[in-house]
Amino acid sequence: MVLKVRVNLVNISNKNIYVRLLLVSVALSCILLPGCSYQGKTTAPVIGKEALESVTKEKSPSSKIDEKEIAKAERFEAEIFAGFDTVTRIVAYEEKQASFDETLAFISERLEYYHKLFTSFEEFPDLTNVSTLNRLASGKPIKVEPDLFNLLLLSVQMSEDSGGAFNPVFGSVTSLWKEATAYSLEYPEKAFLPEKEKLLQAQTHTQLSNLILDQENQTVYFLDPEMKLDLGAIAKGYALECLIEEMKLRGVDHYLISIGGNVKALGPKEDGKAWVVGIQDPFSTSGIYAIQDVVDLSLVTSGVYERFYQYGEERFHHIIDPATLYPSEYYVSVSIVHEDSGIADALSTALFNLPLEEGRKLAEKYSAKVLWVFEDKSYEEYNFTDTGKVVK
Repeated sequence: MVLKVRVNLVNISNKNIYVRLLLVSVALSCILLPGCSYQGKTTAPVIGKEALESVTKEKSPSSKIDEKEIAKAERFEAEIFAGFDTVTRIVAYEEKQASFDETLAFISERLEYYHKLFTSFEEFPDLTNVSTLNRLASGKPIKVEPDLFNLLLLSVQMSEDSGGAFNPVFGSVTSLWKEATAYSLEYPEKAFLPEKEKLLQAQTHTQLSNLILDQENQTVYFLDPEMKLDLGAIAKGYALECLIEEMKLRGVDHYLISIGGNVKALGPKEDGKAWVVGIQDPFSTSGIYAIQDVVDLSLVTSGVYERFYQYGEERFHHIIDPATLYPSEYYVSVSIVHEDSGIADALSTALFNLPLEEGRKLAEKYSAKVLWVFEDKSYEEYNFTDTGKVVK
């Protein structure tokens, strides 16, 4: 059976932050800096740490913690470079170092796998990945791994639900902006914008209806030979969600993981209290704009102020609006809280590219909590303050 992209995908399994983030816990907060992507999120290396006042929270009512287990637990932290061209930070509570080291090795192995599977920049022996699809899928249907096929199904669902504000087949356009950005950052005196004519031509190859997913055979086929997948706005979040589900099967709990800023909490801290994640103030190089409690939740924030290049008197950031083919101009940051990290990742881009009221409707559809921050320093929120607050 062949599924064209307009099939109802609402029942997809939920196997499945951008902006500088502060992972706040009793002992430490970690500053992360985001980097460049297009309809996506990659993050620069960690550049420092600073102490913040602890935030005390009530014990999560859904968490039943053994007091003896609490007494034994120790706090462990690590930073690894394991795929997605970014730093992954882990904060955890385990009974012994060996248990933490074993889980750390598992995290590293799985993230390397997901990175290789979802990247569009290179191919690997004996693995059909996104890069392989971009090269071959217009010639014949290509069979892919279930993890990649399910990511594509979710991407189609998010694209249709957002009216194209999130577009997984936007690669022909984003590649032009990537080229312009990379060159302009290296040679600022020769900075340039993609030509309008080239953008319009590339836009003709971004139709979701040209992506054919055969669910029975787990194959992918492009009707348009010039169409390119770009899953940068969802891949890390989806990989993190898959990783968390695998960790649950191993009996792991009390972990906070950030893959280049895509943050997910697996359970509460060792004492049953929520992890507290702080969102960087978009108008300052330091400081927190808002905080949010997370237990078995993900927090993703997309922003415009960390990665951009200068052309003339204007800055051109990295979040490209499919409706205009230019950087989105609605907000300076959008934060999403959702139980599914893949959905949160895609929503952070989709809502960044949607007017406020349309974004509210999409947030309501997915039961997501949202914080929008505007250029004039005002903000709007949708259920965000139920478990968090703006501190600016």
